[in-house]
Amino acid sequence: MTVGTFNGHTDGKRWRCPGRCNVTKTIRDGSWFEKSKISLPNNILLFYCWHMDLPQVQVSRELEVSTRTVVDWMNFIREVCEEDLRLHPQQVPDRTRATLEPIVLQYVLLGSHIISDGWRAYGNLAQVGGGIYLHDVIVHDQHFVDPNIHTNNIENTWMRAKRKLRRQF
Repeated sequence: MTVGTFNGHTDGKRWRCPGRCNVTKTIRDGSWFEKSKISLPNNILLFYCWHMDLPQVQVSRELEVSTRTVVDWMNFIREVCEEDLRLHPQQVPDRTRATLEPIVLQYVLLGSHIISDGWRAYGNLAQVGGGIYLHDVIVHDQHFVDPNIHTNNIENTWMRAKRKLRRQF
């Protein structure tokens, strides 16, 4: 394949097979960006803006694309996250060990390293399923910050989720 200039595409480049098949490919082929008319740098910035939870109007203004485009892309990203990410929030009737352990077995990959706070119901996670998980506990009363293990990521995830839910409902 040879790389050549291609005026008919946002990125300006494509690969073309020099043989009889004359097949052309762009860097976007087979990706989420395949049919997007937005430049790749703006697509990446749009993902970043979504991650930072910036208002859609502000994103539209900053990237100089229509609000409709921003709304469509942010809805698409949200759908991908709902389908593909390993986060599976569950509404549970209570927070007892008997309720939580089957959920852990269903959604947490075997052999995962689980880091939790000192909640009583989490105390047996290392033994769930015959000891298939590594479990570390952070007790904030004893260690406000532990350099080796922390719960910052999940606490940040829940903070963002709760903030979004409060705005939506």
